[in-house]
Amino acid sequence: MNYLRFGICKIISVFIIAFFICSCSKSYQDLSTSNARKAIIEEANGFLTAGNCLQARSVLDALYASQYADTDVKLVYASTYGCSGGFSFTTVLGALTSGGSDTWSTLVKADYSASAADSKVINMQKSAEIIRTTSSVGVSDTNYYKAANRPNNANIMMIFTQLTLIGVTISADTMGKANSSTGHKTQTITGLGTNEELCILAHAFYTIKDSLQYVSAGSVFNKIATSLNAVCGSSCSGTLDPSICTATEQSDGLTFGAAIDSSWSL
Repeated sequence: MNYLRFGICKIISVFIIAFFICSCSKSYQDLSTSNARKAIIEEANGFLTAGNCLQARSVLDALYASQYADTDVKLVYASTYGCSGGFSFTTVLGALTSGGSDTWSTLVKADYSASAADSKVINMQKSAEIIRTTSSVGVSDTNYYKAANRPNNANIMMIFTQLTLIGVTISADTMGKANSSTGHKTQTITGLGTNEELCILAHAFYTIKDSLQYVSAGSVFNKIATSLNAVCGSSCSGTLDPSICTATEQSDGLTFGAAIDSSWSL
């Protein structure tokens, strides 16, 4: 009987502890209040700062899936996938600000990917997908992917997300086999890349060019625009839907890859 009583008490204790943990966690607060939503975002940002990507996402899951998922919520939620992809806004911004003329080594060093096995490309693609949901029109609208329908802060985040996506794509073993310490390629990438990788490059450049139209001018964005024009110039325009991967996007990806190759240090 004593063993039974002890077992029941132990079970009750576990439930009590679980109840208080859930009650204290901001993610369990009433989502309908602005203070609760603000607290959840702050908690998620705290986890992101600590590099705890999955915990940040877990805190935001319910809020992102709710009717209260505004632009701020969506961008922080996108950041959780960027975090899993190795992306750090301050790191990329700092790298572009302090880096020399070789933009590609700078980007690769800021977020290096050895191969598809690290899932960095997938996570950066998911981050971009969520940023697109800030559009003022629905996904079925033909203008859904256009930067004109996103808030400016979403376009800023989209630019840096796409730059990072380029970096983790070209650094992998199927392309540049980059040196993680220097960001330099160890082999030429001209003519290399799977069809998927070539389409990623094409859509990244299309999207960056489109988004640059809606952000304020500054030294970093001017540098990005200069690098963009050096790669593709007027040919940077194309379909903005990343799910489209035809011979056109693949051909552009090859062209863009060759242009990157010419200015990426070996």
